Amino acid sequence: MVTRVGGLASGMDIDSIVEKLMSAEKAPLTKLYQQQTKYEWERDAYREINTALKTFDDYLFDNYRLSSNFYKKTVNSTNSNLVTATATSAATGTLSIDGVSQLAKSAQGVGSTIIATGSTKITALTGLPSGSKFTLGAINSSGTLSQRELSIGADETIDSLVKKINSSDVGVTALFENGKLSITAKNMGDIENGAEVTVSSGNGATLFNKLGFGDQTGGFNSGAPLDLASGGQNAVFSINGIATERSSNTFSINGYSVTLNSTFNTQSTKAEYTKDMYNNYVIAKSQYSTASSNLATANNDVASKRSSLTTDYPNVRTAIDSVEADDQLNAFLMNIGENGKEKLTKLASLNYDDPATLKSEIEGLYSADSTTNLFTESEVKQLKKLLISETEATESTEATISLTASGNTLGVLAEKLNEASLNEGETGKVFTDVSAYFNANKTLATRTSEMAEANKNLTSAKSTLTDALSTNYGITYDYDNNEAKDSSGATIPDLGAFLNSEISNATKVNPVTLTSSTDTDNMVDKIKKFVETYNGLVTTINGKLKETYNRNYPPLTEEQKEEMSEDEIEKWEKKAQTGLLRNDSILTNGLYSMRRTFTDAVGGLGDATINSLAEIGITTSSTTSDGGKLIINEDKLRTAIEKNADQVASIFTKTGTAKDVSKGITEDTRGIAQRLRDELKGFTGAIEKKAGKASATNQTYTIGKRLDEVKTRIDAWVDKLKNIESRYWKQFTAMETAINKANSQSSIFQTGY
Repeated sequence: MVTRVGGLASGMDIDSIVEKLMSAEKAPLTKLYQQQTKYEWERDAYREINTALKTFDDYLFDNYRLSSNFYKKTVNSTNSNLVTATATSAATGTLSIDGVSQLAKSAQGVGSTIIATGSTKITALTGLPSGSKFTLGAINSSGTLSQRELSIGADETIDSLVKKINSSDVGVTALFENGKLSITAKNMGDIENGAEVTVSSGNGATLFNKLGFGDQTGGFNSGAPLDLASGGQNAVFSINGIATERSSNTFSINGYSVTLNSTFNTQSTKAEYTKDMYNNYVIAKSQYSTASSNLATANNDVASKRSSLTTDYPNVRTAIDSVEADDQLNAFLMNIGENGKEKLTKLASLNYDDPATLKSEIEGLYSADSTTNLFTESEVKQLKKLLISETEATESTEATISLTASGNTLGVLAEKLNEASLNEGETGKVFTDVSAYFNANKTLATRTSEMAEANKNLTSAKSTLTDALSTNYGITYDYDNNEAKDSSGATIPDLGAFLNSEISNATKVNPVTLTSSTDTDNMVDKIKKFVETYNGLVTTINGKLKETYNRNYPPLTEEQKEEMSEDEIEKWEKKAQTGLLRNDSILTNGLYSMRRTFTDAVGGLGDATINSLAEIGITTSSTTSDGGKLIINEDKLRTAIEKNADQVASIFTKTGTAKDVSKGITEDTRGIAQRLRDELKGFTGAIEKKAGKASATNQTYTIGKRLDEVKTRIDAWVDKLKNIESRYWKQFTAMETAINKANSQSSIFQTGY
């Protein structure tokens, strides 16, 4: 370290002299610091552009990914007092609500008055210990019962229990007032053959019994849930001539969200609904009769073929009975056919002990090049499915049917049938009859399934018809004797004729008609917003490309900043940062790539007169200074929307590929939004390659590498300047020492005289 002597001998201001000398020496370092700042500004300018690009990409994703988000439809109701509706972009056709006989309502139950207040503790009221659990069930939006388990806290009161029930997602609103507890289902509708709000037996029954609900049910200690609220009902109406019901007064159909506000044409709607339920019953009864007949035939066929096997081939029958075959094995045996002897002989010889060998042997049973295959290709595939399972990860194989002592294997069955057939003679016919027997069993299984489905449908049809007849007319129906009786007990000779008479005699008002139309103004505004947003992005990028770089405003040094005010620094740096991206190739190419997406028609659309932006009145400005902004001919746009709104939406929202080959023609089937988003990926990627992103390390992008290089040079110059400054001080210190020595000698001479 150099000892600094500050000019005491020479009388010179050494500090000032060295500082001035170093100021000149620091000039290269100052330029490096300024270059570092310029790189940082350039990087940040690129990143600002990338932020704008990503904001635009998010805008496209949020607004143009789905055509349903792109435009709206409005609905006109001929009587909004009775029926109102809204529509999505998918709304099609006209809906006619012919009548509403019943509005949906929520089930509600009110307990009897109890001697308690909201602050009464549940444990004291019920005797249940803290932590006791119970399960509430309530009708959900799908019309079925959802259940949630709740528990009783140590300090649980009636008020806190009510709050707990209301804050749960079980779908129940509870209210305790004046000693009574009210339970109401949040969702409307009726659960067939059950209450809309229930509580579990045990703790639940004990709890709600003490809360006043015990008198509303009988036998709730038997283990069945306690009914808390019932009487919910579905909306019953006729739409486009079809009688139907919903669990809510608001429902979706054909893209419409329909709300039923009032009943009308009640009698005709009741009659039409009941008649439809009656027709459903008649159809279900006929299908049940057919299924029953088919099942009887299948049973007889199996019995007959089984009897034939027993009589003609007792050994084969014994072999079949000794092996309990599964469905896949049965399926194979159904098609074993006349050459079953040879097939089973081959199967009996397979190696069932080693999965890999078994797989290889089965695959070798069929060759596409051979004309003498014993097994067909489909039979080999069936055998592989039957005997081998393949795991995707390891391609290993495992026999799913293995040799066991009980003989439940294809190999053992093959051996037994072979042995049995040798004793029967007529080998070919043996296996033909075996196939026929297994086919009969297959048919029986199918008929049994059909019978179960028919019985289920008939039971459901009876239930809905019984409810409709009882609710609407007080009619009871004896299904065994096909006899209907009115509320007085009088027989109705012909139920169908009675319902037809009710329909024809009912007084009716005009049905409510719902029609949808495209909200043209909304769609025009949406497209205008797209153009405005795109043009804003173009303006931002063009502004950067056209900014003039002012060489008279280099980055400020720290010394310069110390001599300036904050306002002066801000103004200087604003001018210094202009023009950093002037005529930048990345931005120029990115703008061009986005403009190019508007040129070609969108492929795969039906109407060739509405398949590009130009066809709907959107073109690129011919003014060079605009940099490719879009301009709109609103009249042409409105005409296109009114002609085919769906296709106009597809121009923006369609998904596809850049090169889609259809009917020998290669076309770009991507909509404008997808095209732009695809180009934005390349645009932002190019910028990130040049300027990185906030989380990137310097070595992963171009400007970052330059910053590292400058930093290395700065560090080298800092070290170099330290050495230079030390050298200056060393020289001046030597000078001071010499002067001081000379002064000392001079004083000696002066003393001598």
